[in-house]
Amino acid sequence: MEAWLPYLREISWTQFATFTTSKPLTLRSARRLMEKVGTRVLRDREKLFWCAEPFQLGVREGSYHVHALLETRQSAKQVEDWYSKKFGRADVRRYDSKLGAVGYVAKYMAKEVHDYDMLVGKEKP
Repeated sequence: MEAWLPYLREISWTQFATFTTSKPLTLRSARRLMEKVGTRVLRDREKLFWCAEPFQLGVREGSYHVHALLETRQSAKQVEDWYSKKFGRADVRRYDSKLGAVGYVAKYMAKEVHDYDMLVGKEKP
């Protein structure tokens, strides 16, 4: 995790997001979900870093939700609206480096059960 923090802090993030789904989410399905988000939201060389966090209590215990940092030209509202229509609830906010979102997202990399990845947009034909 320590090696990731300086790298993540160098990126010009535009948004911080929390993605949940209407159905339980496993680690494997969290990865597939974020790949779908990346395909839809990212353009050439834009970035999305995500980390899955387990729900600790309640009905969703054992399921996951995802925290993400995005570098995209799409607005927070565009991302939120698209995601909410397809998968569940999204809380997407303008990124503020003073609020510590990089550390917040990255801390889940050190947990025992987690998954994370950096996705980079590809040039679309």
